[in-house]
Amino acid sequence: MKSTLLAAVVAICICGRANAQLPKVLIAAHAIYSTPTSTDFKNTYKYGYGGDVEAGIGFGKTIISAIGSYTSYQGENSVPNLGATAFKLGLRRYLVAGLFLNANAGSVTLKNKGIDGTTSKFVVEGGAGIKLLSFELVANYGGFNMPSTNGSSFAGAFHIKAGFAIKI
Repeated sequence: MKSTLLAAVVAICICGRANAQLPKVLIAAHAIYSTPTSTDFKNTYKYGYGGDVEAGIGFGKTIISAIGSYTSYQGENSVPNLGATAFKLGLRRYLVAGLFLNANAGSVTLKNKGIDGTTSKFVVEGGAGIKLLSFELVANYGGFNMPSTNGSSFAGAFHIKAGFAIKI
């Protein structure tokens, strides 16, 4: 009886297909170029540049990730530069052939260079990208509420990210 049961289990293991998937791990780093798009933001800052790092885990085509980034926005005329340090959680969904959609949300700490003090705000972004081997190109739109002389306004920007990503 035991040998028949053992033979059946071995046959099922050899012939059957296991549906269990191993988790996928994502590690990525990107250079960022950012163009302010909302009126108050683009009238105050010309462009931004920086970088981010991302680590994630998931099953199948969906990955949950954590992202840390820094972007320095260059001020117009006498406006001091703005540093934005963000920590976000994200969701990435692969579609076909390396194409993916992503959405990220978290907290951004803003600091005007040359001015004491910082402020933290909620940040959100979303977009799409493509991964070709280990190269990745991402286009996102997002922003945060930025303090201004009129209270606060949405500081929206279009971000282009290029770098490498390894999905194991």
